[in-house]
Amino acid sequence: MKGNAMKRTHILKSVKFGLVALFFMLFVRDFAHAQRGRISIDDRVKNLTEQLSLSKDQADSVRRIYEASEKERSAAFEAHRGDRSAMREYMAKIMKGADDKIDSLLTDEQKTKYDKIKKDRPSMMRPAPPSGRTREQAPGKPDKPSDSN
Repeated sequence: MKGNAMKRTHILKSVKFGLVALFFMLFVRDFAHAQRGRISIDDRVKNLTEQLSLSKDQADSVRRIYEASEKERSAAFEAHRGDRSAMREYMAKIMKGADDKIDSLLTDEQKTKYDKIKKDRPSMMRPAPPSGRTREQAPGKPDKPSDSN
């Protein structure tokens, strides 16, 4: 009888340890995912300032635009919780509005650079494919470009 009780105690301890380890792994995964999700407004302004050679006034205006769009995003997230397609649609409108406002601040040369940044944005926003593949090697895409000419 004493042996069965010790076995049960050992099994319960193992199960408890396994559950604690599982919760810890889930927490770390969710935390890492949240960190990858969005870069800070400061970093976004800094990146755009470097890419477009923004003046201080332009950078300050971009910051205000990003702050306002972030407030809109938060409100949209709360309003459309659970409705992914409505949220996606509304987020696209917010992004377009911010892009249009930023565009109005830029010189022609900066607009040309910003257009390229906007064009490249969708590929940067896609999630990474599973199993460590690059986007170019994702399922349904050949590993190497074919010569069909």
